[in-house]
Amino acid sequence: MHGGSQVKVKDVSLIVANNPFAAARLNFERKVSKTDSNNLLNTTCVNITSFNNEAVVDEVSKADSNNLLNTTCVNITSFNNEAVVDEVSNVNSDYVTINTNCMNKSPSDISTSKNDNPAQPILNVFPLTNGRFSAVWYKFNWIEYSITEDLIYCFAYRHFLSLTNNPGIVLGKIPFVDYGLKCWKDPNQTLNRHSRNKKHILSMTRWVNYHNVQQNIQQSIACSLNKARQQDIYENRLHIHFLLKSALFLAKQGLAFRGHNEMITSNNRGNYLELLETFADDKLLVRLRSRYGHYTSPSYQNDLLKVLAECTKQNILNKMTVLGAFAILVDETKDASKKEQLSFVLRFVGKDFNVYEHALGCFHMTKSTAQSLSDEIIKIVCENKLDINKCVAQCYDGASVMSGCFTGVQTRIQSIVPQAIYIHCYAHRLNLCLVHTLSSISAINEFFQTVQGIYKFIMNSQNRYELYVEVQKQKKLEVIHLERLVETRWAYWYKSLKKINIRFKEIREVLNVLSSKGDEKSRVMATGYLEEISSQRFISILMSVESLLEIVHCASNELQNSKLLLPSAIQLINVAKQNLLNMRSNEVWEKLEKKIVVKAKENDIEVDIKKIQKRKQVLNKNLQD
Repeated sequence: MHGGSQVKVKDVSLIVANNPFAAARLNFERKVSKTDSNNLLNTTCVNITSFNNEAVVDEVSKADSNNLLNTTCVNITSFNNEAVVDEVSNVNSDYVTINTNCMNKSPSDISTSKNDNPAQPILNVFPLTNGRFSAVWYKFNWIEYSITEDLIYCFAYRHFLSLTNNPGIVLGKIPFVDYGLKCWKDPNQTLNRHSRNKKHILSMTRWVNYHNVQQNIQQSIACSLNKARQQDIYENRLHIHFLLKSALFLAKQGLAFRGHNEMITSNNRGNYLELLETFADDKLLVRLRSRYGHYTSPSYQNDLLKVLAECTKQNILNKMTVLGAFAILVDETKDASKKEQLSFVLRFVGKDFNVYEHALGCFHMTKSTAQSLSDEIIKIVCENKLDINKCVAQCYDGASVMSGCFTGVQTRIQSIVPQAIYIHCYAHRLNLCLVHTLSSISAINEFFQTVQGIYKFIMNSQNRYELYVEVQKQKKLEVIHLERLVETRWAYWYKSLKKINIRFKEIREVLNVLSSKGDEKSRVMATGYLEEISSQRFISILMSVESLLEIVHCASNELQNSKLLLPSAIQLINVAKQNLLNMRSNEVWEKLEKKIVVKAKENDIEVDIKKIQKRKQVLNKNLQD
C-alpha cells in the first residue's frame, strides 16, 4: 500500500483460483478503513488483481479532498482464475460495491411490485418444452408462472429476499429471481426443497407480515416496538380532547376563562382550570398538576379558542350555496375595555334554501375612518375566501362615516362592487323616527321622565325594591320587575310602559307607604311621584302611548328576524302604517277612552269625562277646482 487510504479485502482466503466461479459466489463488499485524520487531502484508489493466488496491489490514482468523503468503488470480474478489481467511480459509501450490469431483467407478465399478487395464470393447455407446467403446482402459493418464457419464479424471493448477510448469493444469478426454472421432470422435489430453504422461509415470513400490515391485521414492526409512544399519543389526544370540550362549554356559555389568581394555592383559579379540576379523572389530574405537558397556560387557551373559532367559521361558510351570493351587516361599538370593535355579520341563502345570518367575529379597529373601515371589510371577506364580487347588499347604520354618499364606507364598497346596494337598517330607522317624534311633544317628554324616575326610585334602593316585591307576593301575583328606558333600545320603552300598566295599582301602594316612612327626601320623592301618576292625564298618556308603541314594537321585532324576506318586510311595514293611521280615527280613541275610565275607577282616580268631538273633514284648497 502506498500513501493514501487502505483497502481491506474480506475473505481473501476463500478465493479459489482453480474454480472460475468461486469468486463470483463470494460477497465482495469491502469496507474502507477510517483514517484518524479529519482533513485527509489525498485519497488513493487502487486496483487489486488476483493471478495464480497472488494479490498485487498497484496504486492507480490520487484524488484531492478536504475530507475523507469519497471512497473507492471497484468492479470485480472473474476471468480464468483471475479476480480483477478495477476502479469504476467514486461514491459516498464505506463499502466496495458490486457491478450489477449483468443482472437479468424479469419478464413483463409477472408481478412488478410487492403490492401485486403472484402471477398464476390458468391455461387450458400449457406450453410443451421437455415437459409441461401444471396448474396443480399453484398449491405452492409463492409460485409465479411466466407464459412468455415458460418459466416459474418465486414471488417471496423476488420481492422480500434480503441481499445482505447472505453468503453464497451472487447478484444477477439468483434462481427464481434473476432467472426462472423448468423443473418439469421432477417438480415436487425441486419445489419442496426450495420451500424448506431457510432464505425462502424468511422471505415468506416477511411477505406475510407485509400483507398483514397492509390489511391492518397487525402493526408494523416499528409500531410494535414503539407501543409506549403509541400510548403517549393516545393519552395526549385524550387530554387535548378534554381541554377542547371544556373550552367549548365556556365559549358557548359566554363565560370568562381566566381567574384573578391562578396559582396552585388559590381557592378560585378561574372557570377554565376549576372546570378541568372538577371533572377530570385521576390520570388527567396528575397531568394537570405536572410541571410540563398540561397545556392549560393562557397561550394554549387562546390556541384552543382559535381552533374552535375556525371550525365554527368553516361550518358557517359550508352552509352557503354554490352560487355564493351574500350580504354583509357591519356595526361598530366599544367593548368593556374601551376598544373599538367592528362586528361582521354575513347574511346568505343556505343549501336548504333558508336564509341565515351568522356573525363571523369582532375585529379591533385602531381607526374609525371610512378608508380603514372599508379596507377592513374587504380584508375580512378575502380572509374567509369569499368572492367580493358576489356581495349583493351592505347594511350599516346611518352614521355619516358609513352612509356617506361621497366618501362613506358604502360608497367605497360600491366603487369595487357596483351591485352591492346600501341599506340603512330599517329597524334602526324606525327607532330614530319614533324617538324623534315622541321627543318633540313636551307632555310625552315629561311623562317619560316620570316613568324613568319611578324606575330609579323603586329599583335602585334595596329596601324599596323589597317592599315592591313583597306587595306583589302578598297578592299572590307574579313578580314583575320594572324596566328602564334606553334611548337606543326602543323595545325597552314598550316593555317599561306595559309593566307599569300591569302593576299600576301595586306601584301606587308602594309609593303611598313610602310617602309616610323613611327619610325626608324619600318621603318627598314618593309623595311627588304618587301625585304625578294619580291623575287622569298620566293614565291617558300611559295607555295611548302603550297602544302606539305596541304597533311599532311588533314591526320592529319582525324586522330584526334573520329569516325575514323582502316581500314580507314590505307587507309588514304597510300593515304597521295602516294600523298607525287607524289610531287617528274616532272609533279607536272612543275605545281607548273607555279603557282609561275603567283604569282610573279601579284606582280611585277622579275622571273628567269630556265628549270627544268629531273632527271636520277639510279638503285641500288646491283640490276644489
